[in-house]
Amino acid sequence: MEEVRLPPSETQVLTILAPVLSRHLLVVTPIVVFCPNMTTSDLPSLYPNPGEVAAIFTAPLEYFLNPQPGDHACFDMSWLHSEHRIHRFERCGAHNYVLGEINDASEKTIGTIETTATTTTTNNQTEVSWPVYGMTAGLSIEVARIAYQREPDYELYAPGQLIDTKQMATLYNKEFAIRSSL
Repeated sequence: MEEVRLPPSETQVLTILAPVLSRHLLVVTPIVVFCPNMTTSDLPSLYPNPGEVAAIFTAPLEYFLNPQPGDHACFDMSWLHSEHRIHRFERCGAHNYVLGEINDASEKTIGTIETTATTTTTNNQTEVSWPVYGMTAGLSIEVARIAYQREPDYELYAPGQLIDTKQMATLYNKEFAIRSSL
């Protein structure tokens, strides 16, 4: 409800995933829901919270395991004393996106993150799509892994990346204690 005005009564909880840590050290508990009465044509009834959501769109879940050539990129960065792989998927939500009130349909700022839509024209048809990256990409990959019970067609983790949640919790607690003492 808070992010896209989706009434909880329209959803069925499928699962609650393990909590994940954001780059700003916020603990996020992802909840995966099914909307049995909602179709793509119902997207306009939703409205993105401008402080948190750039666009609302659908993308096939399998796309996050097997993206089209050129649609997936990643980079590794050091975070919480471990290498961490950041994924980015291009061209999501073409032809079925919803924007809130916005002056320029190609750019929107959410906090300090700029989210830019991609516009391409092929055979006189204009297609607008959105990138999915960072935590949203990681969670989309995880949901797809669970749903399809298989690994993605690309290398998921950075070499040496911590994936054990107990180790991550220990690092988080140490980092939080250091930041709290400053």
